Amino acid sequence: CTLADLSALADAARYVGRAELAEKALLALRSRDAQGSGSRAAFLLGRSREGRGDTRGAKSWYETALRESPSGPFAAEALAGRMRTTQALSGA
Repeated sequence: CTLADLSALADAARYVGRAELAEKALLALRSRDAQGSGSRAAFLLGRSREGRGDTRGAKSWYETALRESPSGPFAAEALAGRMRTTQALSGA
């Protein structure tokens, strides 16, 4: 399918609570379009992992999103996610 279809599938899956399907679509999106959609997908993977209680996985994806797009549209939210997960893992 197209990149737009993958993105739509990931969004739809997230909205209806199908986290595993959303993650598969986001990972496929990253593998096919790392330069274009990669940091957005990394941020959304972080959010998904955090929502499922995988704090370490979430922190790693937030860091990836920040590394790939430090001033992009999701940078502030990725930084907040990294701060939340760091506090959860290491304390204040």
